[in-house]
Amino acid sequence: MKKIIMAIAASGMLILGGCAAQEKAYSKQEKQTTHKKEPTDTKNFMIALDQAVYTDERSPGEAKQDKILRLKLTVKNNAIESDTFDSTKLKIIDKNGKPLRVYPYDNMIENLDKGETKTGYAYFIATGNQPYQMTYTNRIKESFQWNIPTVK
Repeated sequence: MKKIIMAIAASGMLILGGCAAQEKAYSKQEKQTTHKKEPTDTKNFMIALDQAVYTDERSPGEAKQDKILRLKLTVKNNAIESDTFDSTKLKIIDKNGKPLRVYPYDNMIENLDKGETKTGYAYFIATGNQPYQMTYTNRIKESFQWNIPTVK
């Protein structure tokens, strides 16, 4: 009976130890990513900046870049008809007002039906001069801005 209780206790300690190790790994990853889930209504789209990270993803054959900023976006079409969202039309500037160039990778360019929501990415060549600011300008030339939290 004592052996069974000891075996159960040992199993429980191993399980708890594994959970703690997994939580530490998650905390480390969390420090490298930035989340902001506040959708903004831009008249034709509802746009949420879900995440901003520096990524190791690179396009084959492209010149080597030190830092690539990857933005994860969730976009909902609020218009009365289908519309195309093109993440390469976003403008990102650094703290010195210098615009970041679009990095040619898997940038989100999606046709969304009325009410449809999709999630995708936008890639930019980063300067490292944070904070960054993202601007979206709709068809009637209204601009909407997001402050991108510090990216590590």
